Amino acid sequence: MAAAQLPNLSNLNVQTAERQPRSALSASERVEDGLYCLDKRDDIDPCRSYIILKRAAIQATPEEFAEAEAFFLANYQPFKFMTTVITRRQCTFGTVKYKNYDLVEPARWPALVCRTIAATQAFATQLGIPHANEYDSVHGNYYPDEGAGVMAHADDEPQLIPGAPIFSYTFLKDDDNTRAREFVIKAKPKKDHIDKTTGGIKVRLESGDLLVMAGDMQVDFVHELPKLKGQPEGVYAPRLNFTVRRFVAAA
Repeated sequence: MAAAQLPNLSNLNVQTAERQPRSALSASERVEDGLYCLDKRDDIDPCRSYIILKRAAIQATPEEFAEAEAFFLANYQPFKFMTTVITRRQCTFGTVKYKNYDLVEPARWPALVCRTIAATQAFATQLGIPHANEYDSVHGNYYPDEGAGVMAHADDEPQLIPGAPIFSYTFLKDDDNTRAREFVIKAKPKKDHIDKTTGGIKVRLESGDLLVMAGDMQVDFVHELPKLKGQPEGVYAPRLNFTVRRFVAAA
């Protein structure tokens, strides 16, 4: 997909968008494009922490998905942590090593990695986010089945620019949105300014969806993709997640 074909996200700018309350993310129905405040259940001002959702922001071709999926399957294997087998495969495509994950040199990047970086730089410009050209690295995760997930965490490591929004893209095998999974957001404990009267904040992410995590979200909230063991095999589609981030330049 050429850059000219990207959707226009200018109307979702945090300064101009019609803000939606967090309670909309606790309902069972599918939520649409918009900026959703996370601070309060029903209030939209102030909006310290928020997400921006754009459905079908970019679509992976079957060939692009297959190439990226094959890369993860060929280079990373399940491993055992304590008594748990971790089937999620992950690495970083960039110039700065992130935690202890493998850093992949550009010559080996699947085409979809480059396209998500280009799209992110365009989207960041549309949203009025500064330093759009510094979104040049991707942390990639491949979830082969419903038994693969990631525990609740915040992306607040020292390698990341503090406060810089994180662009998270979801791609499903065969674009099968009937087998999509829920992304869950929870308030951190001991954050008195966060209304905790609702249950988990959930967004069912479909193929091609973009979720921007912004404001103080990494300070006040954690997010996860829960494992779904016990479900019939094949209920959930193999899933790629590419998060495009601003990293602190290597010393």
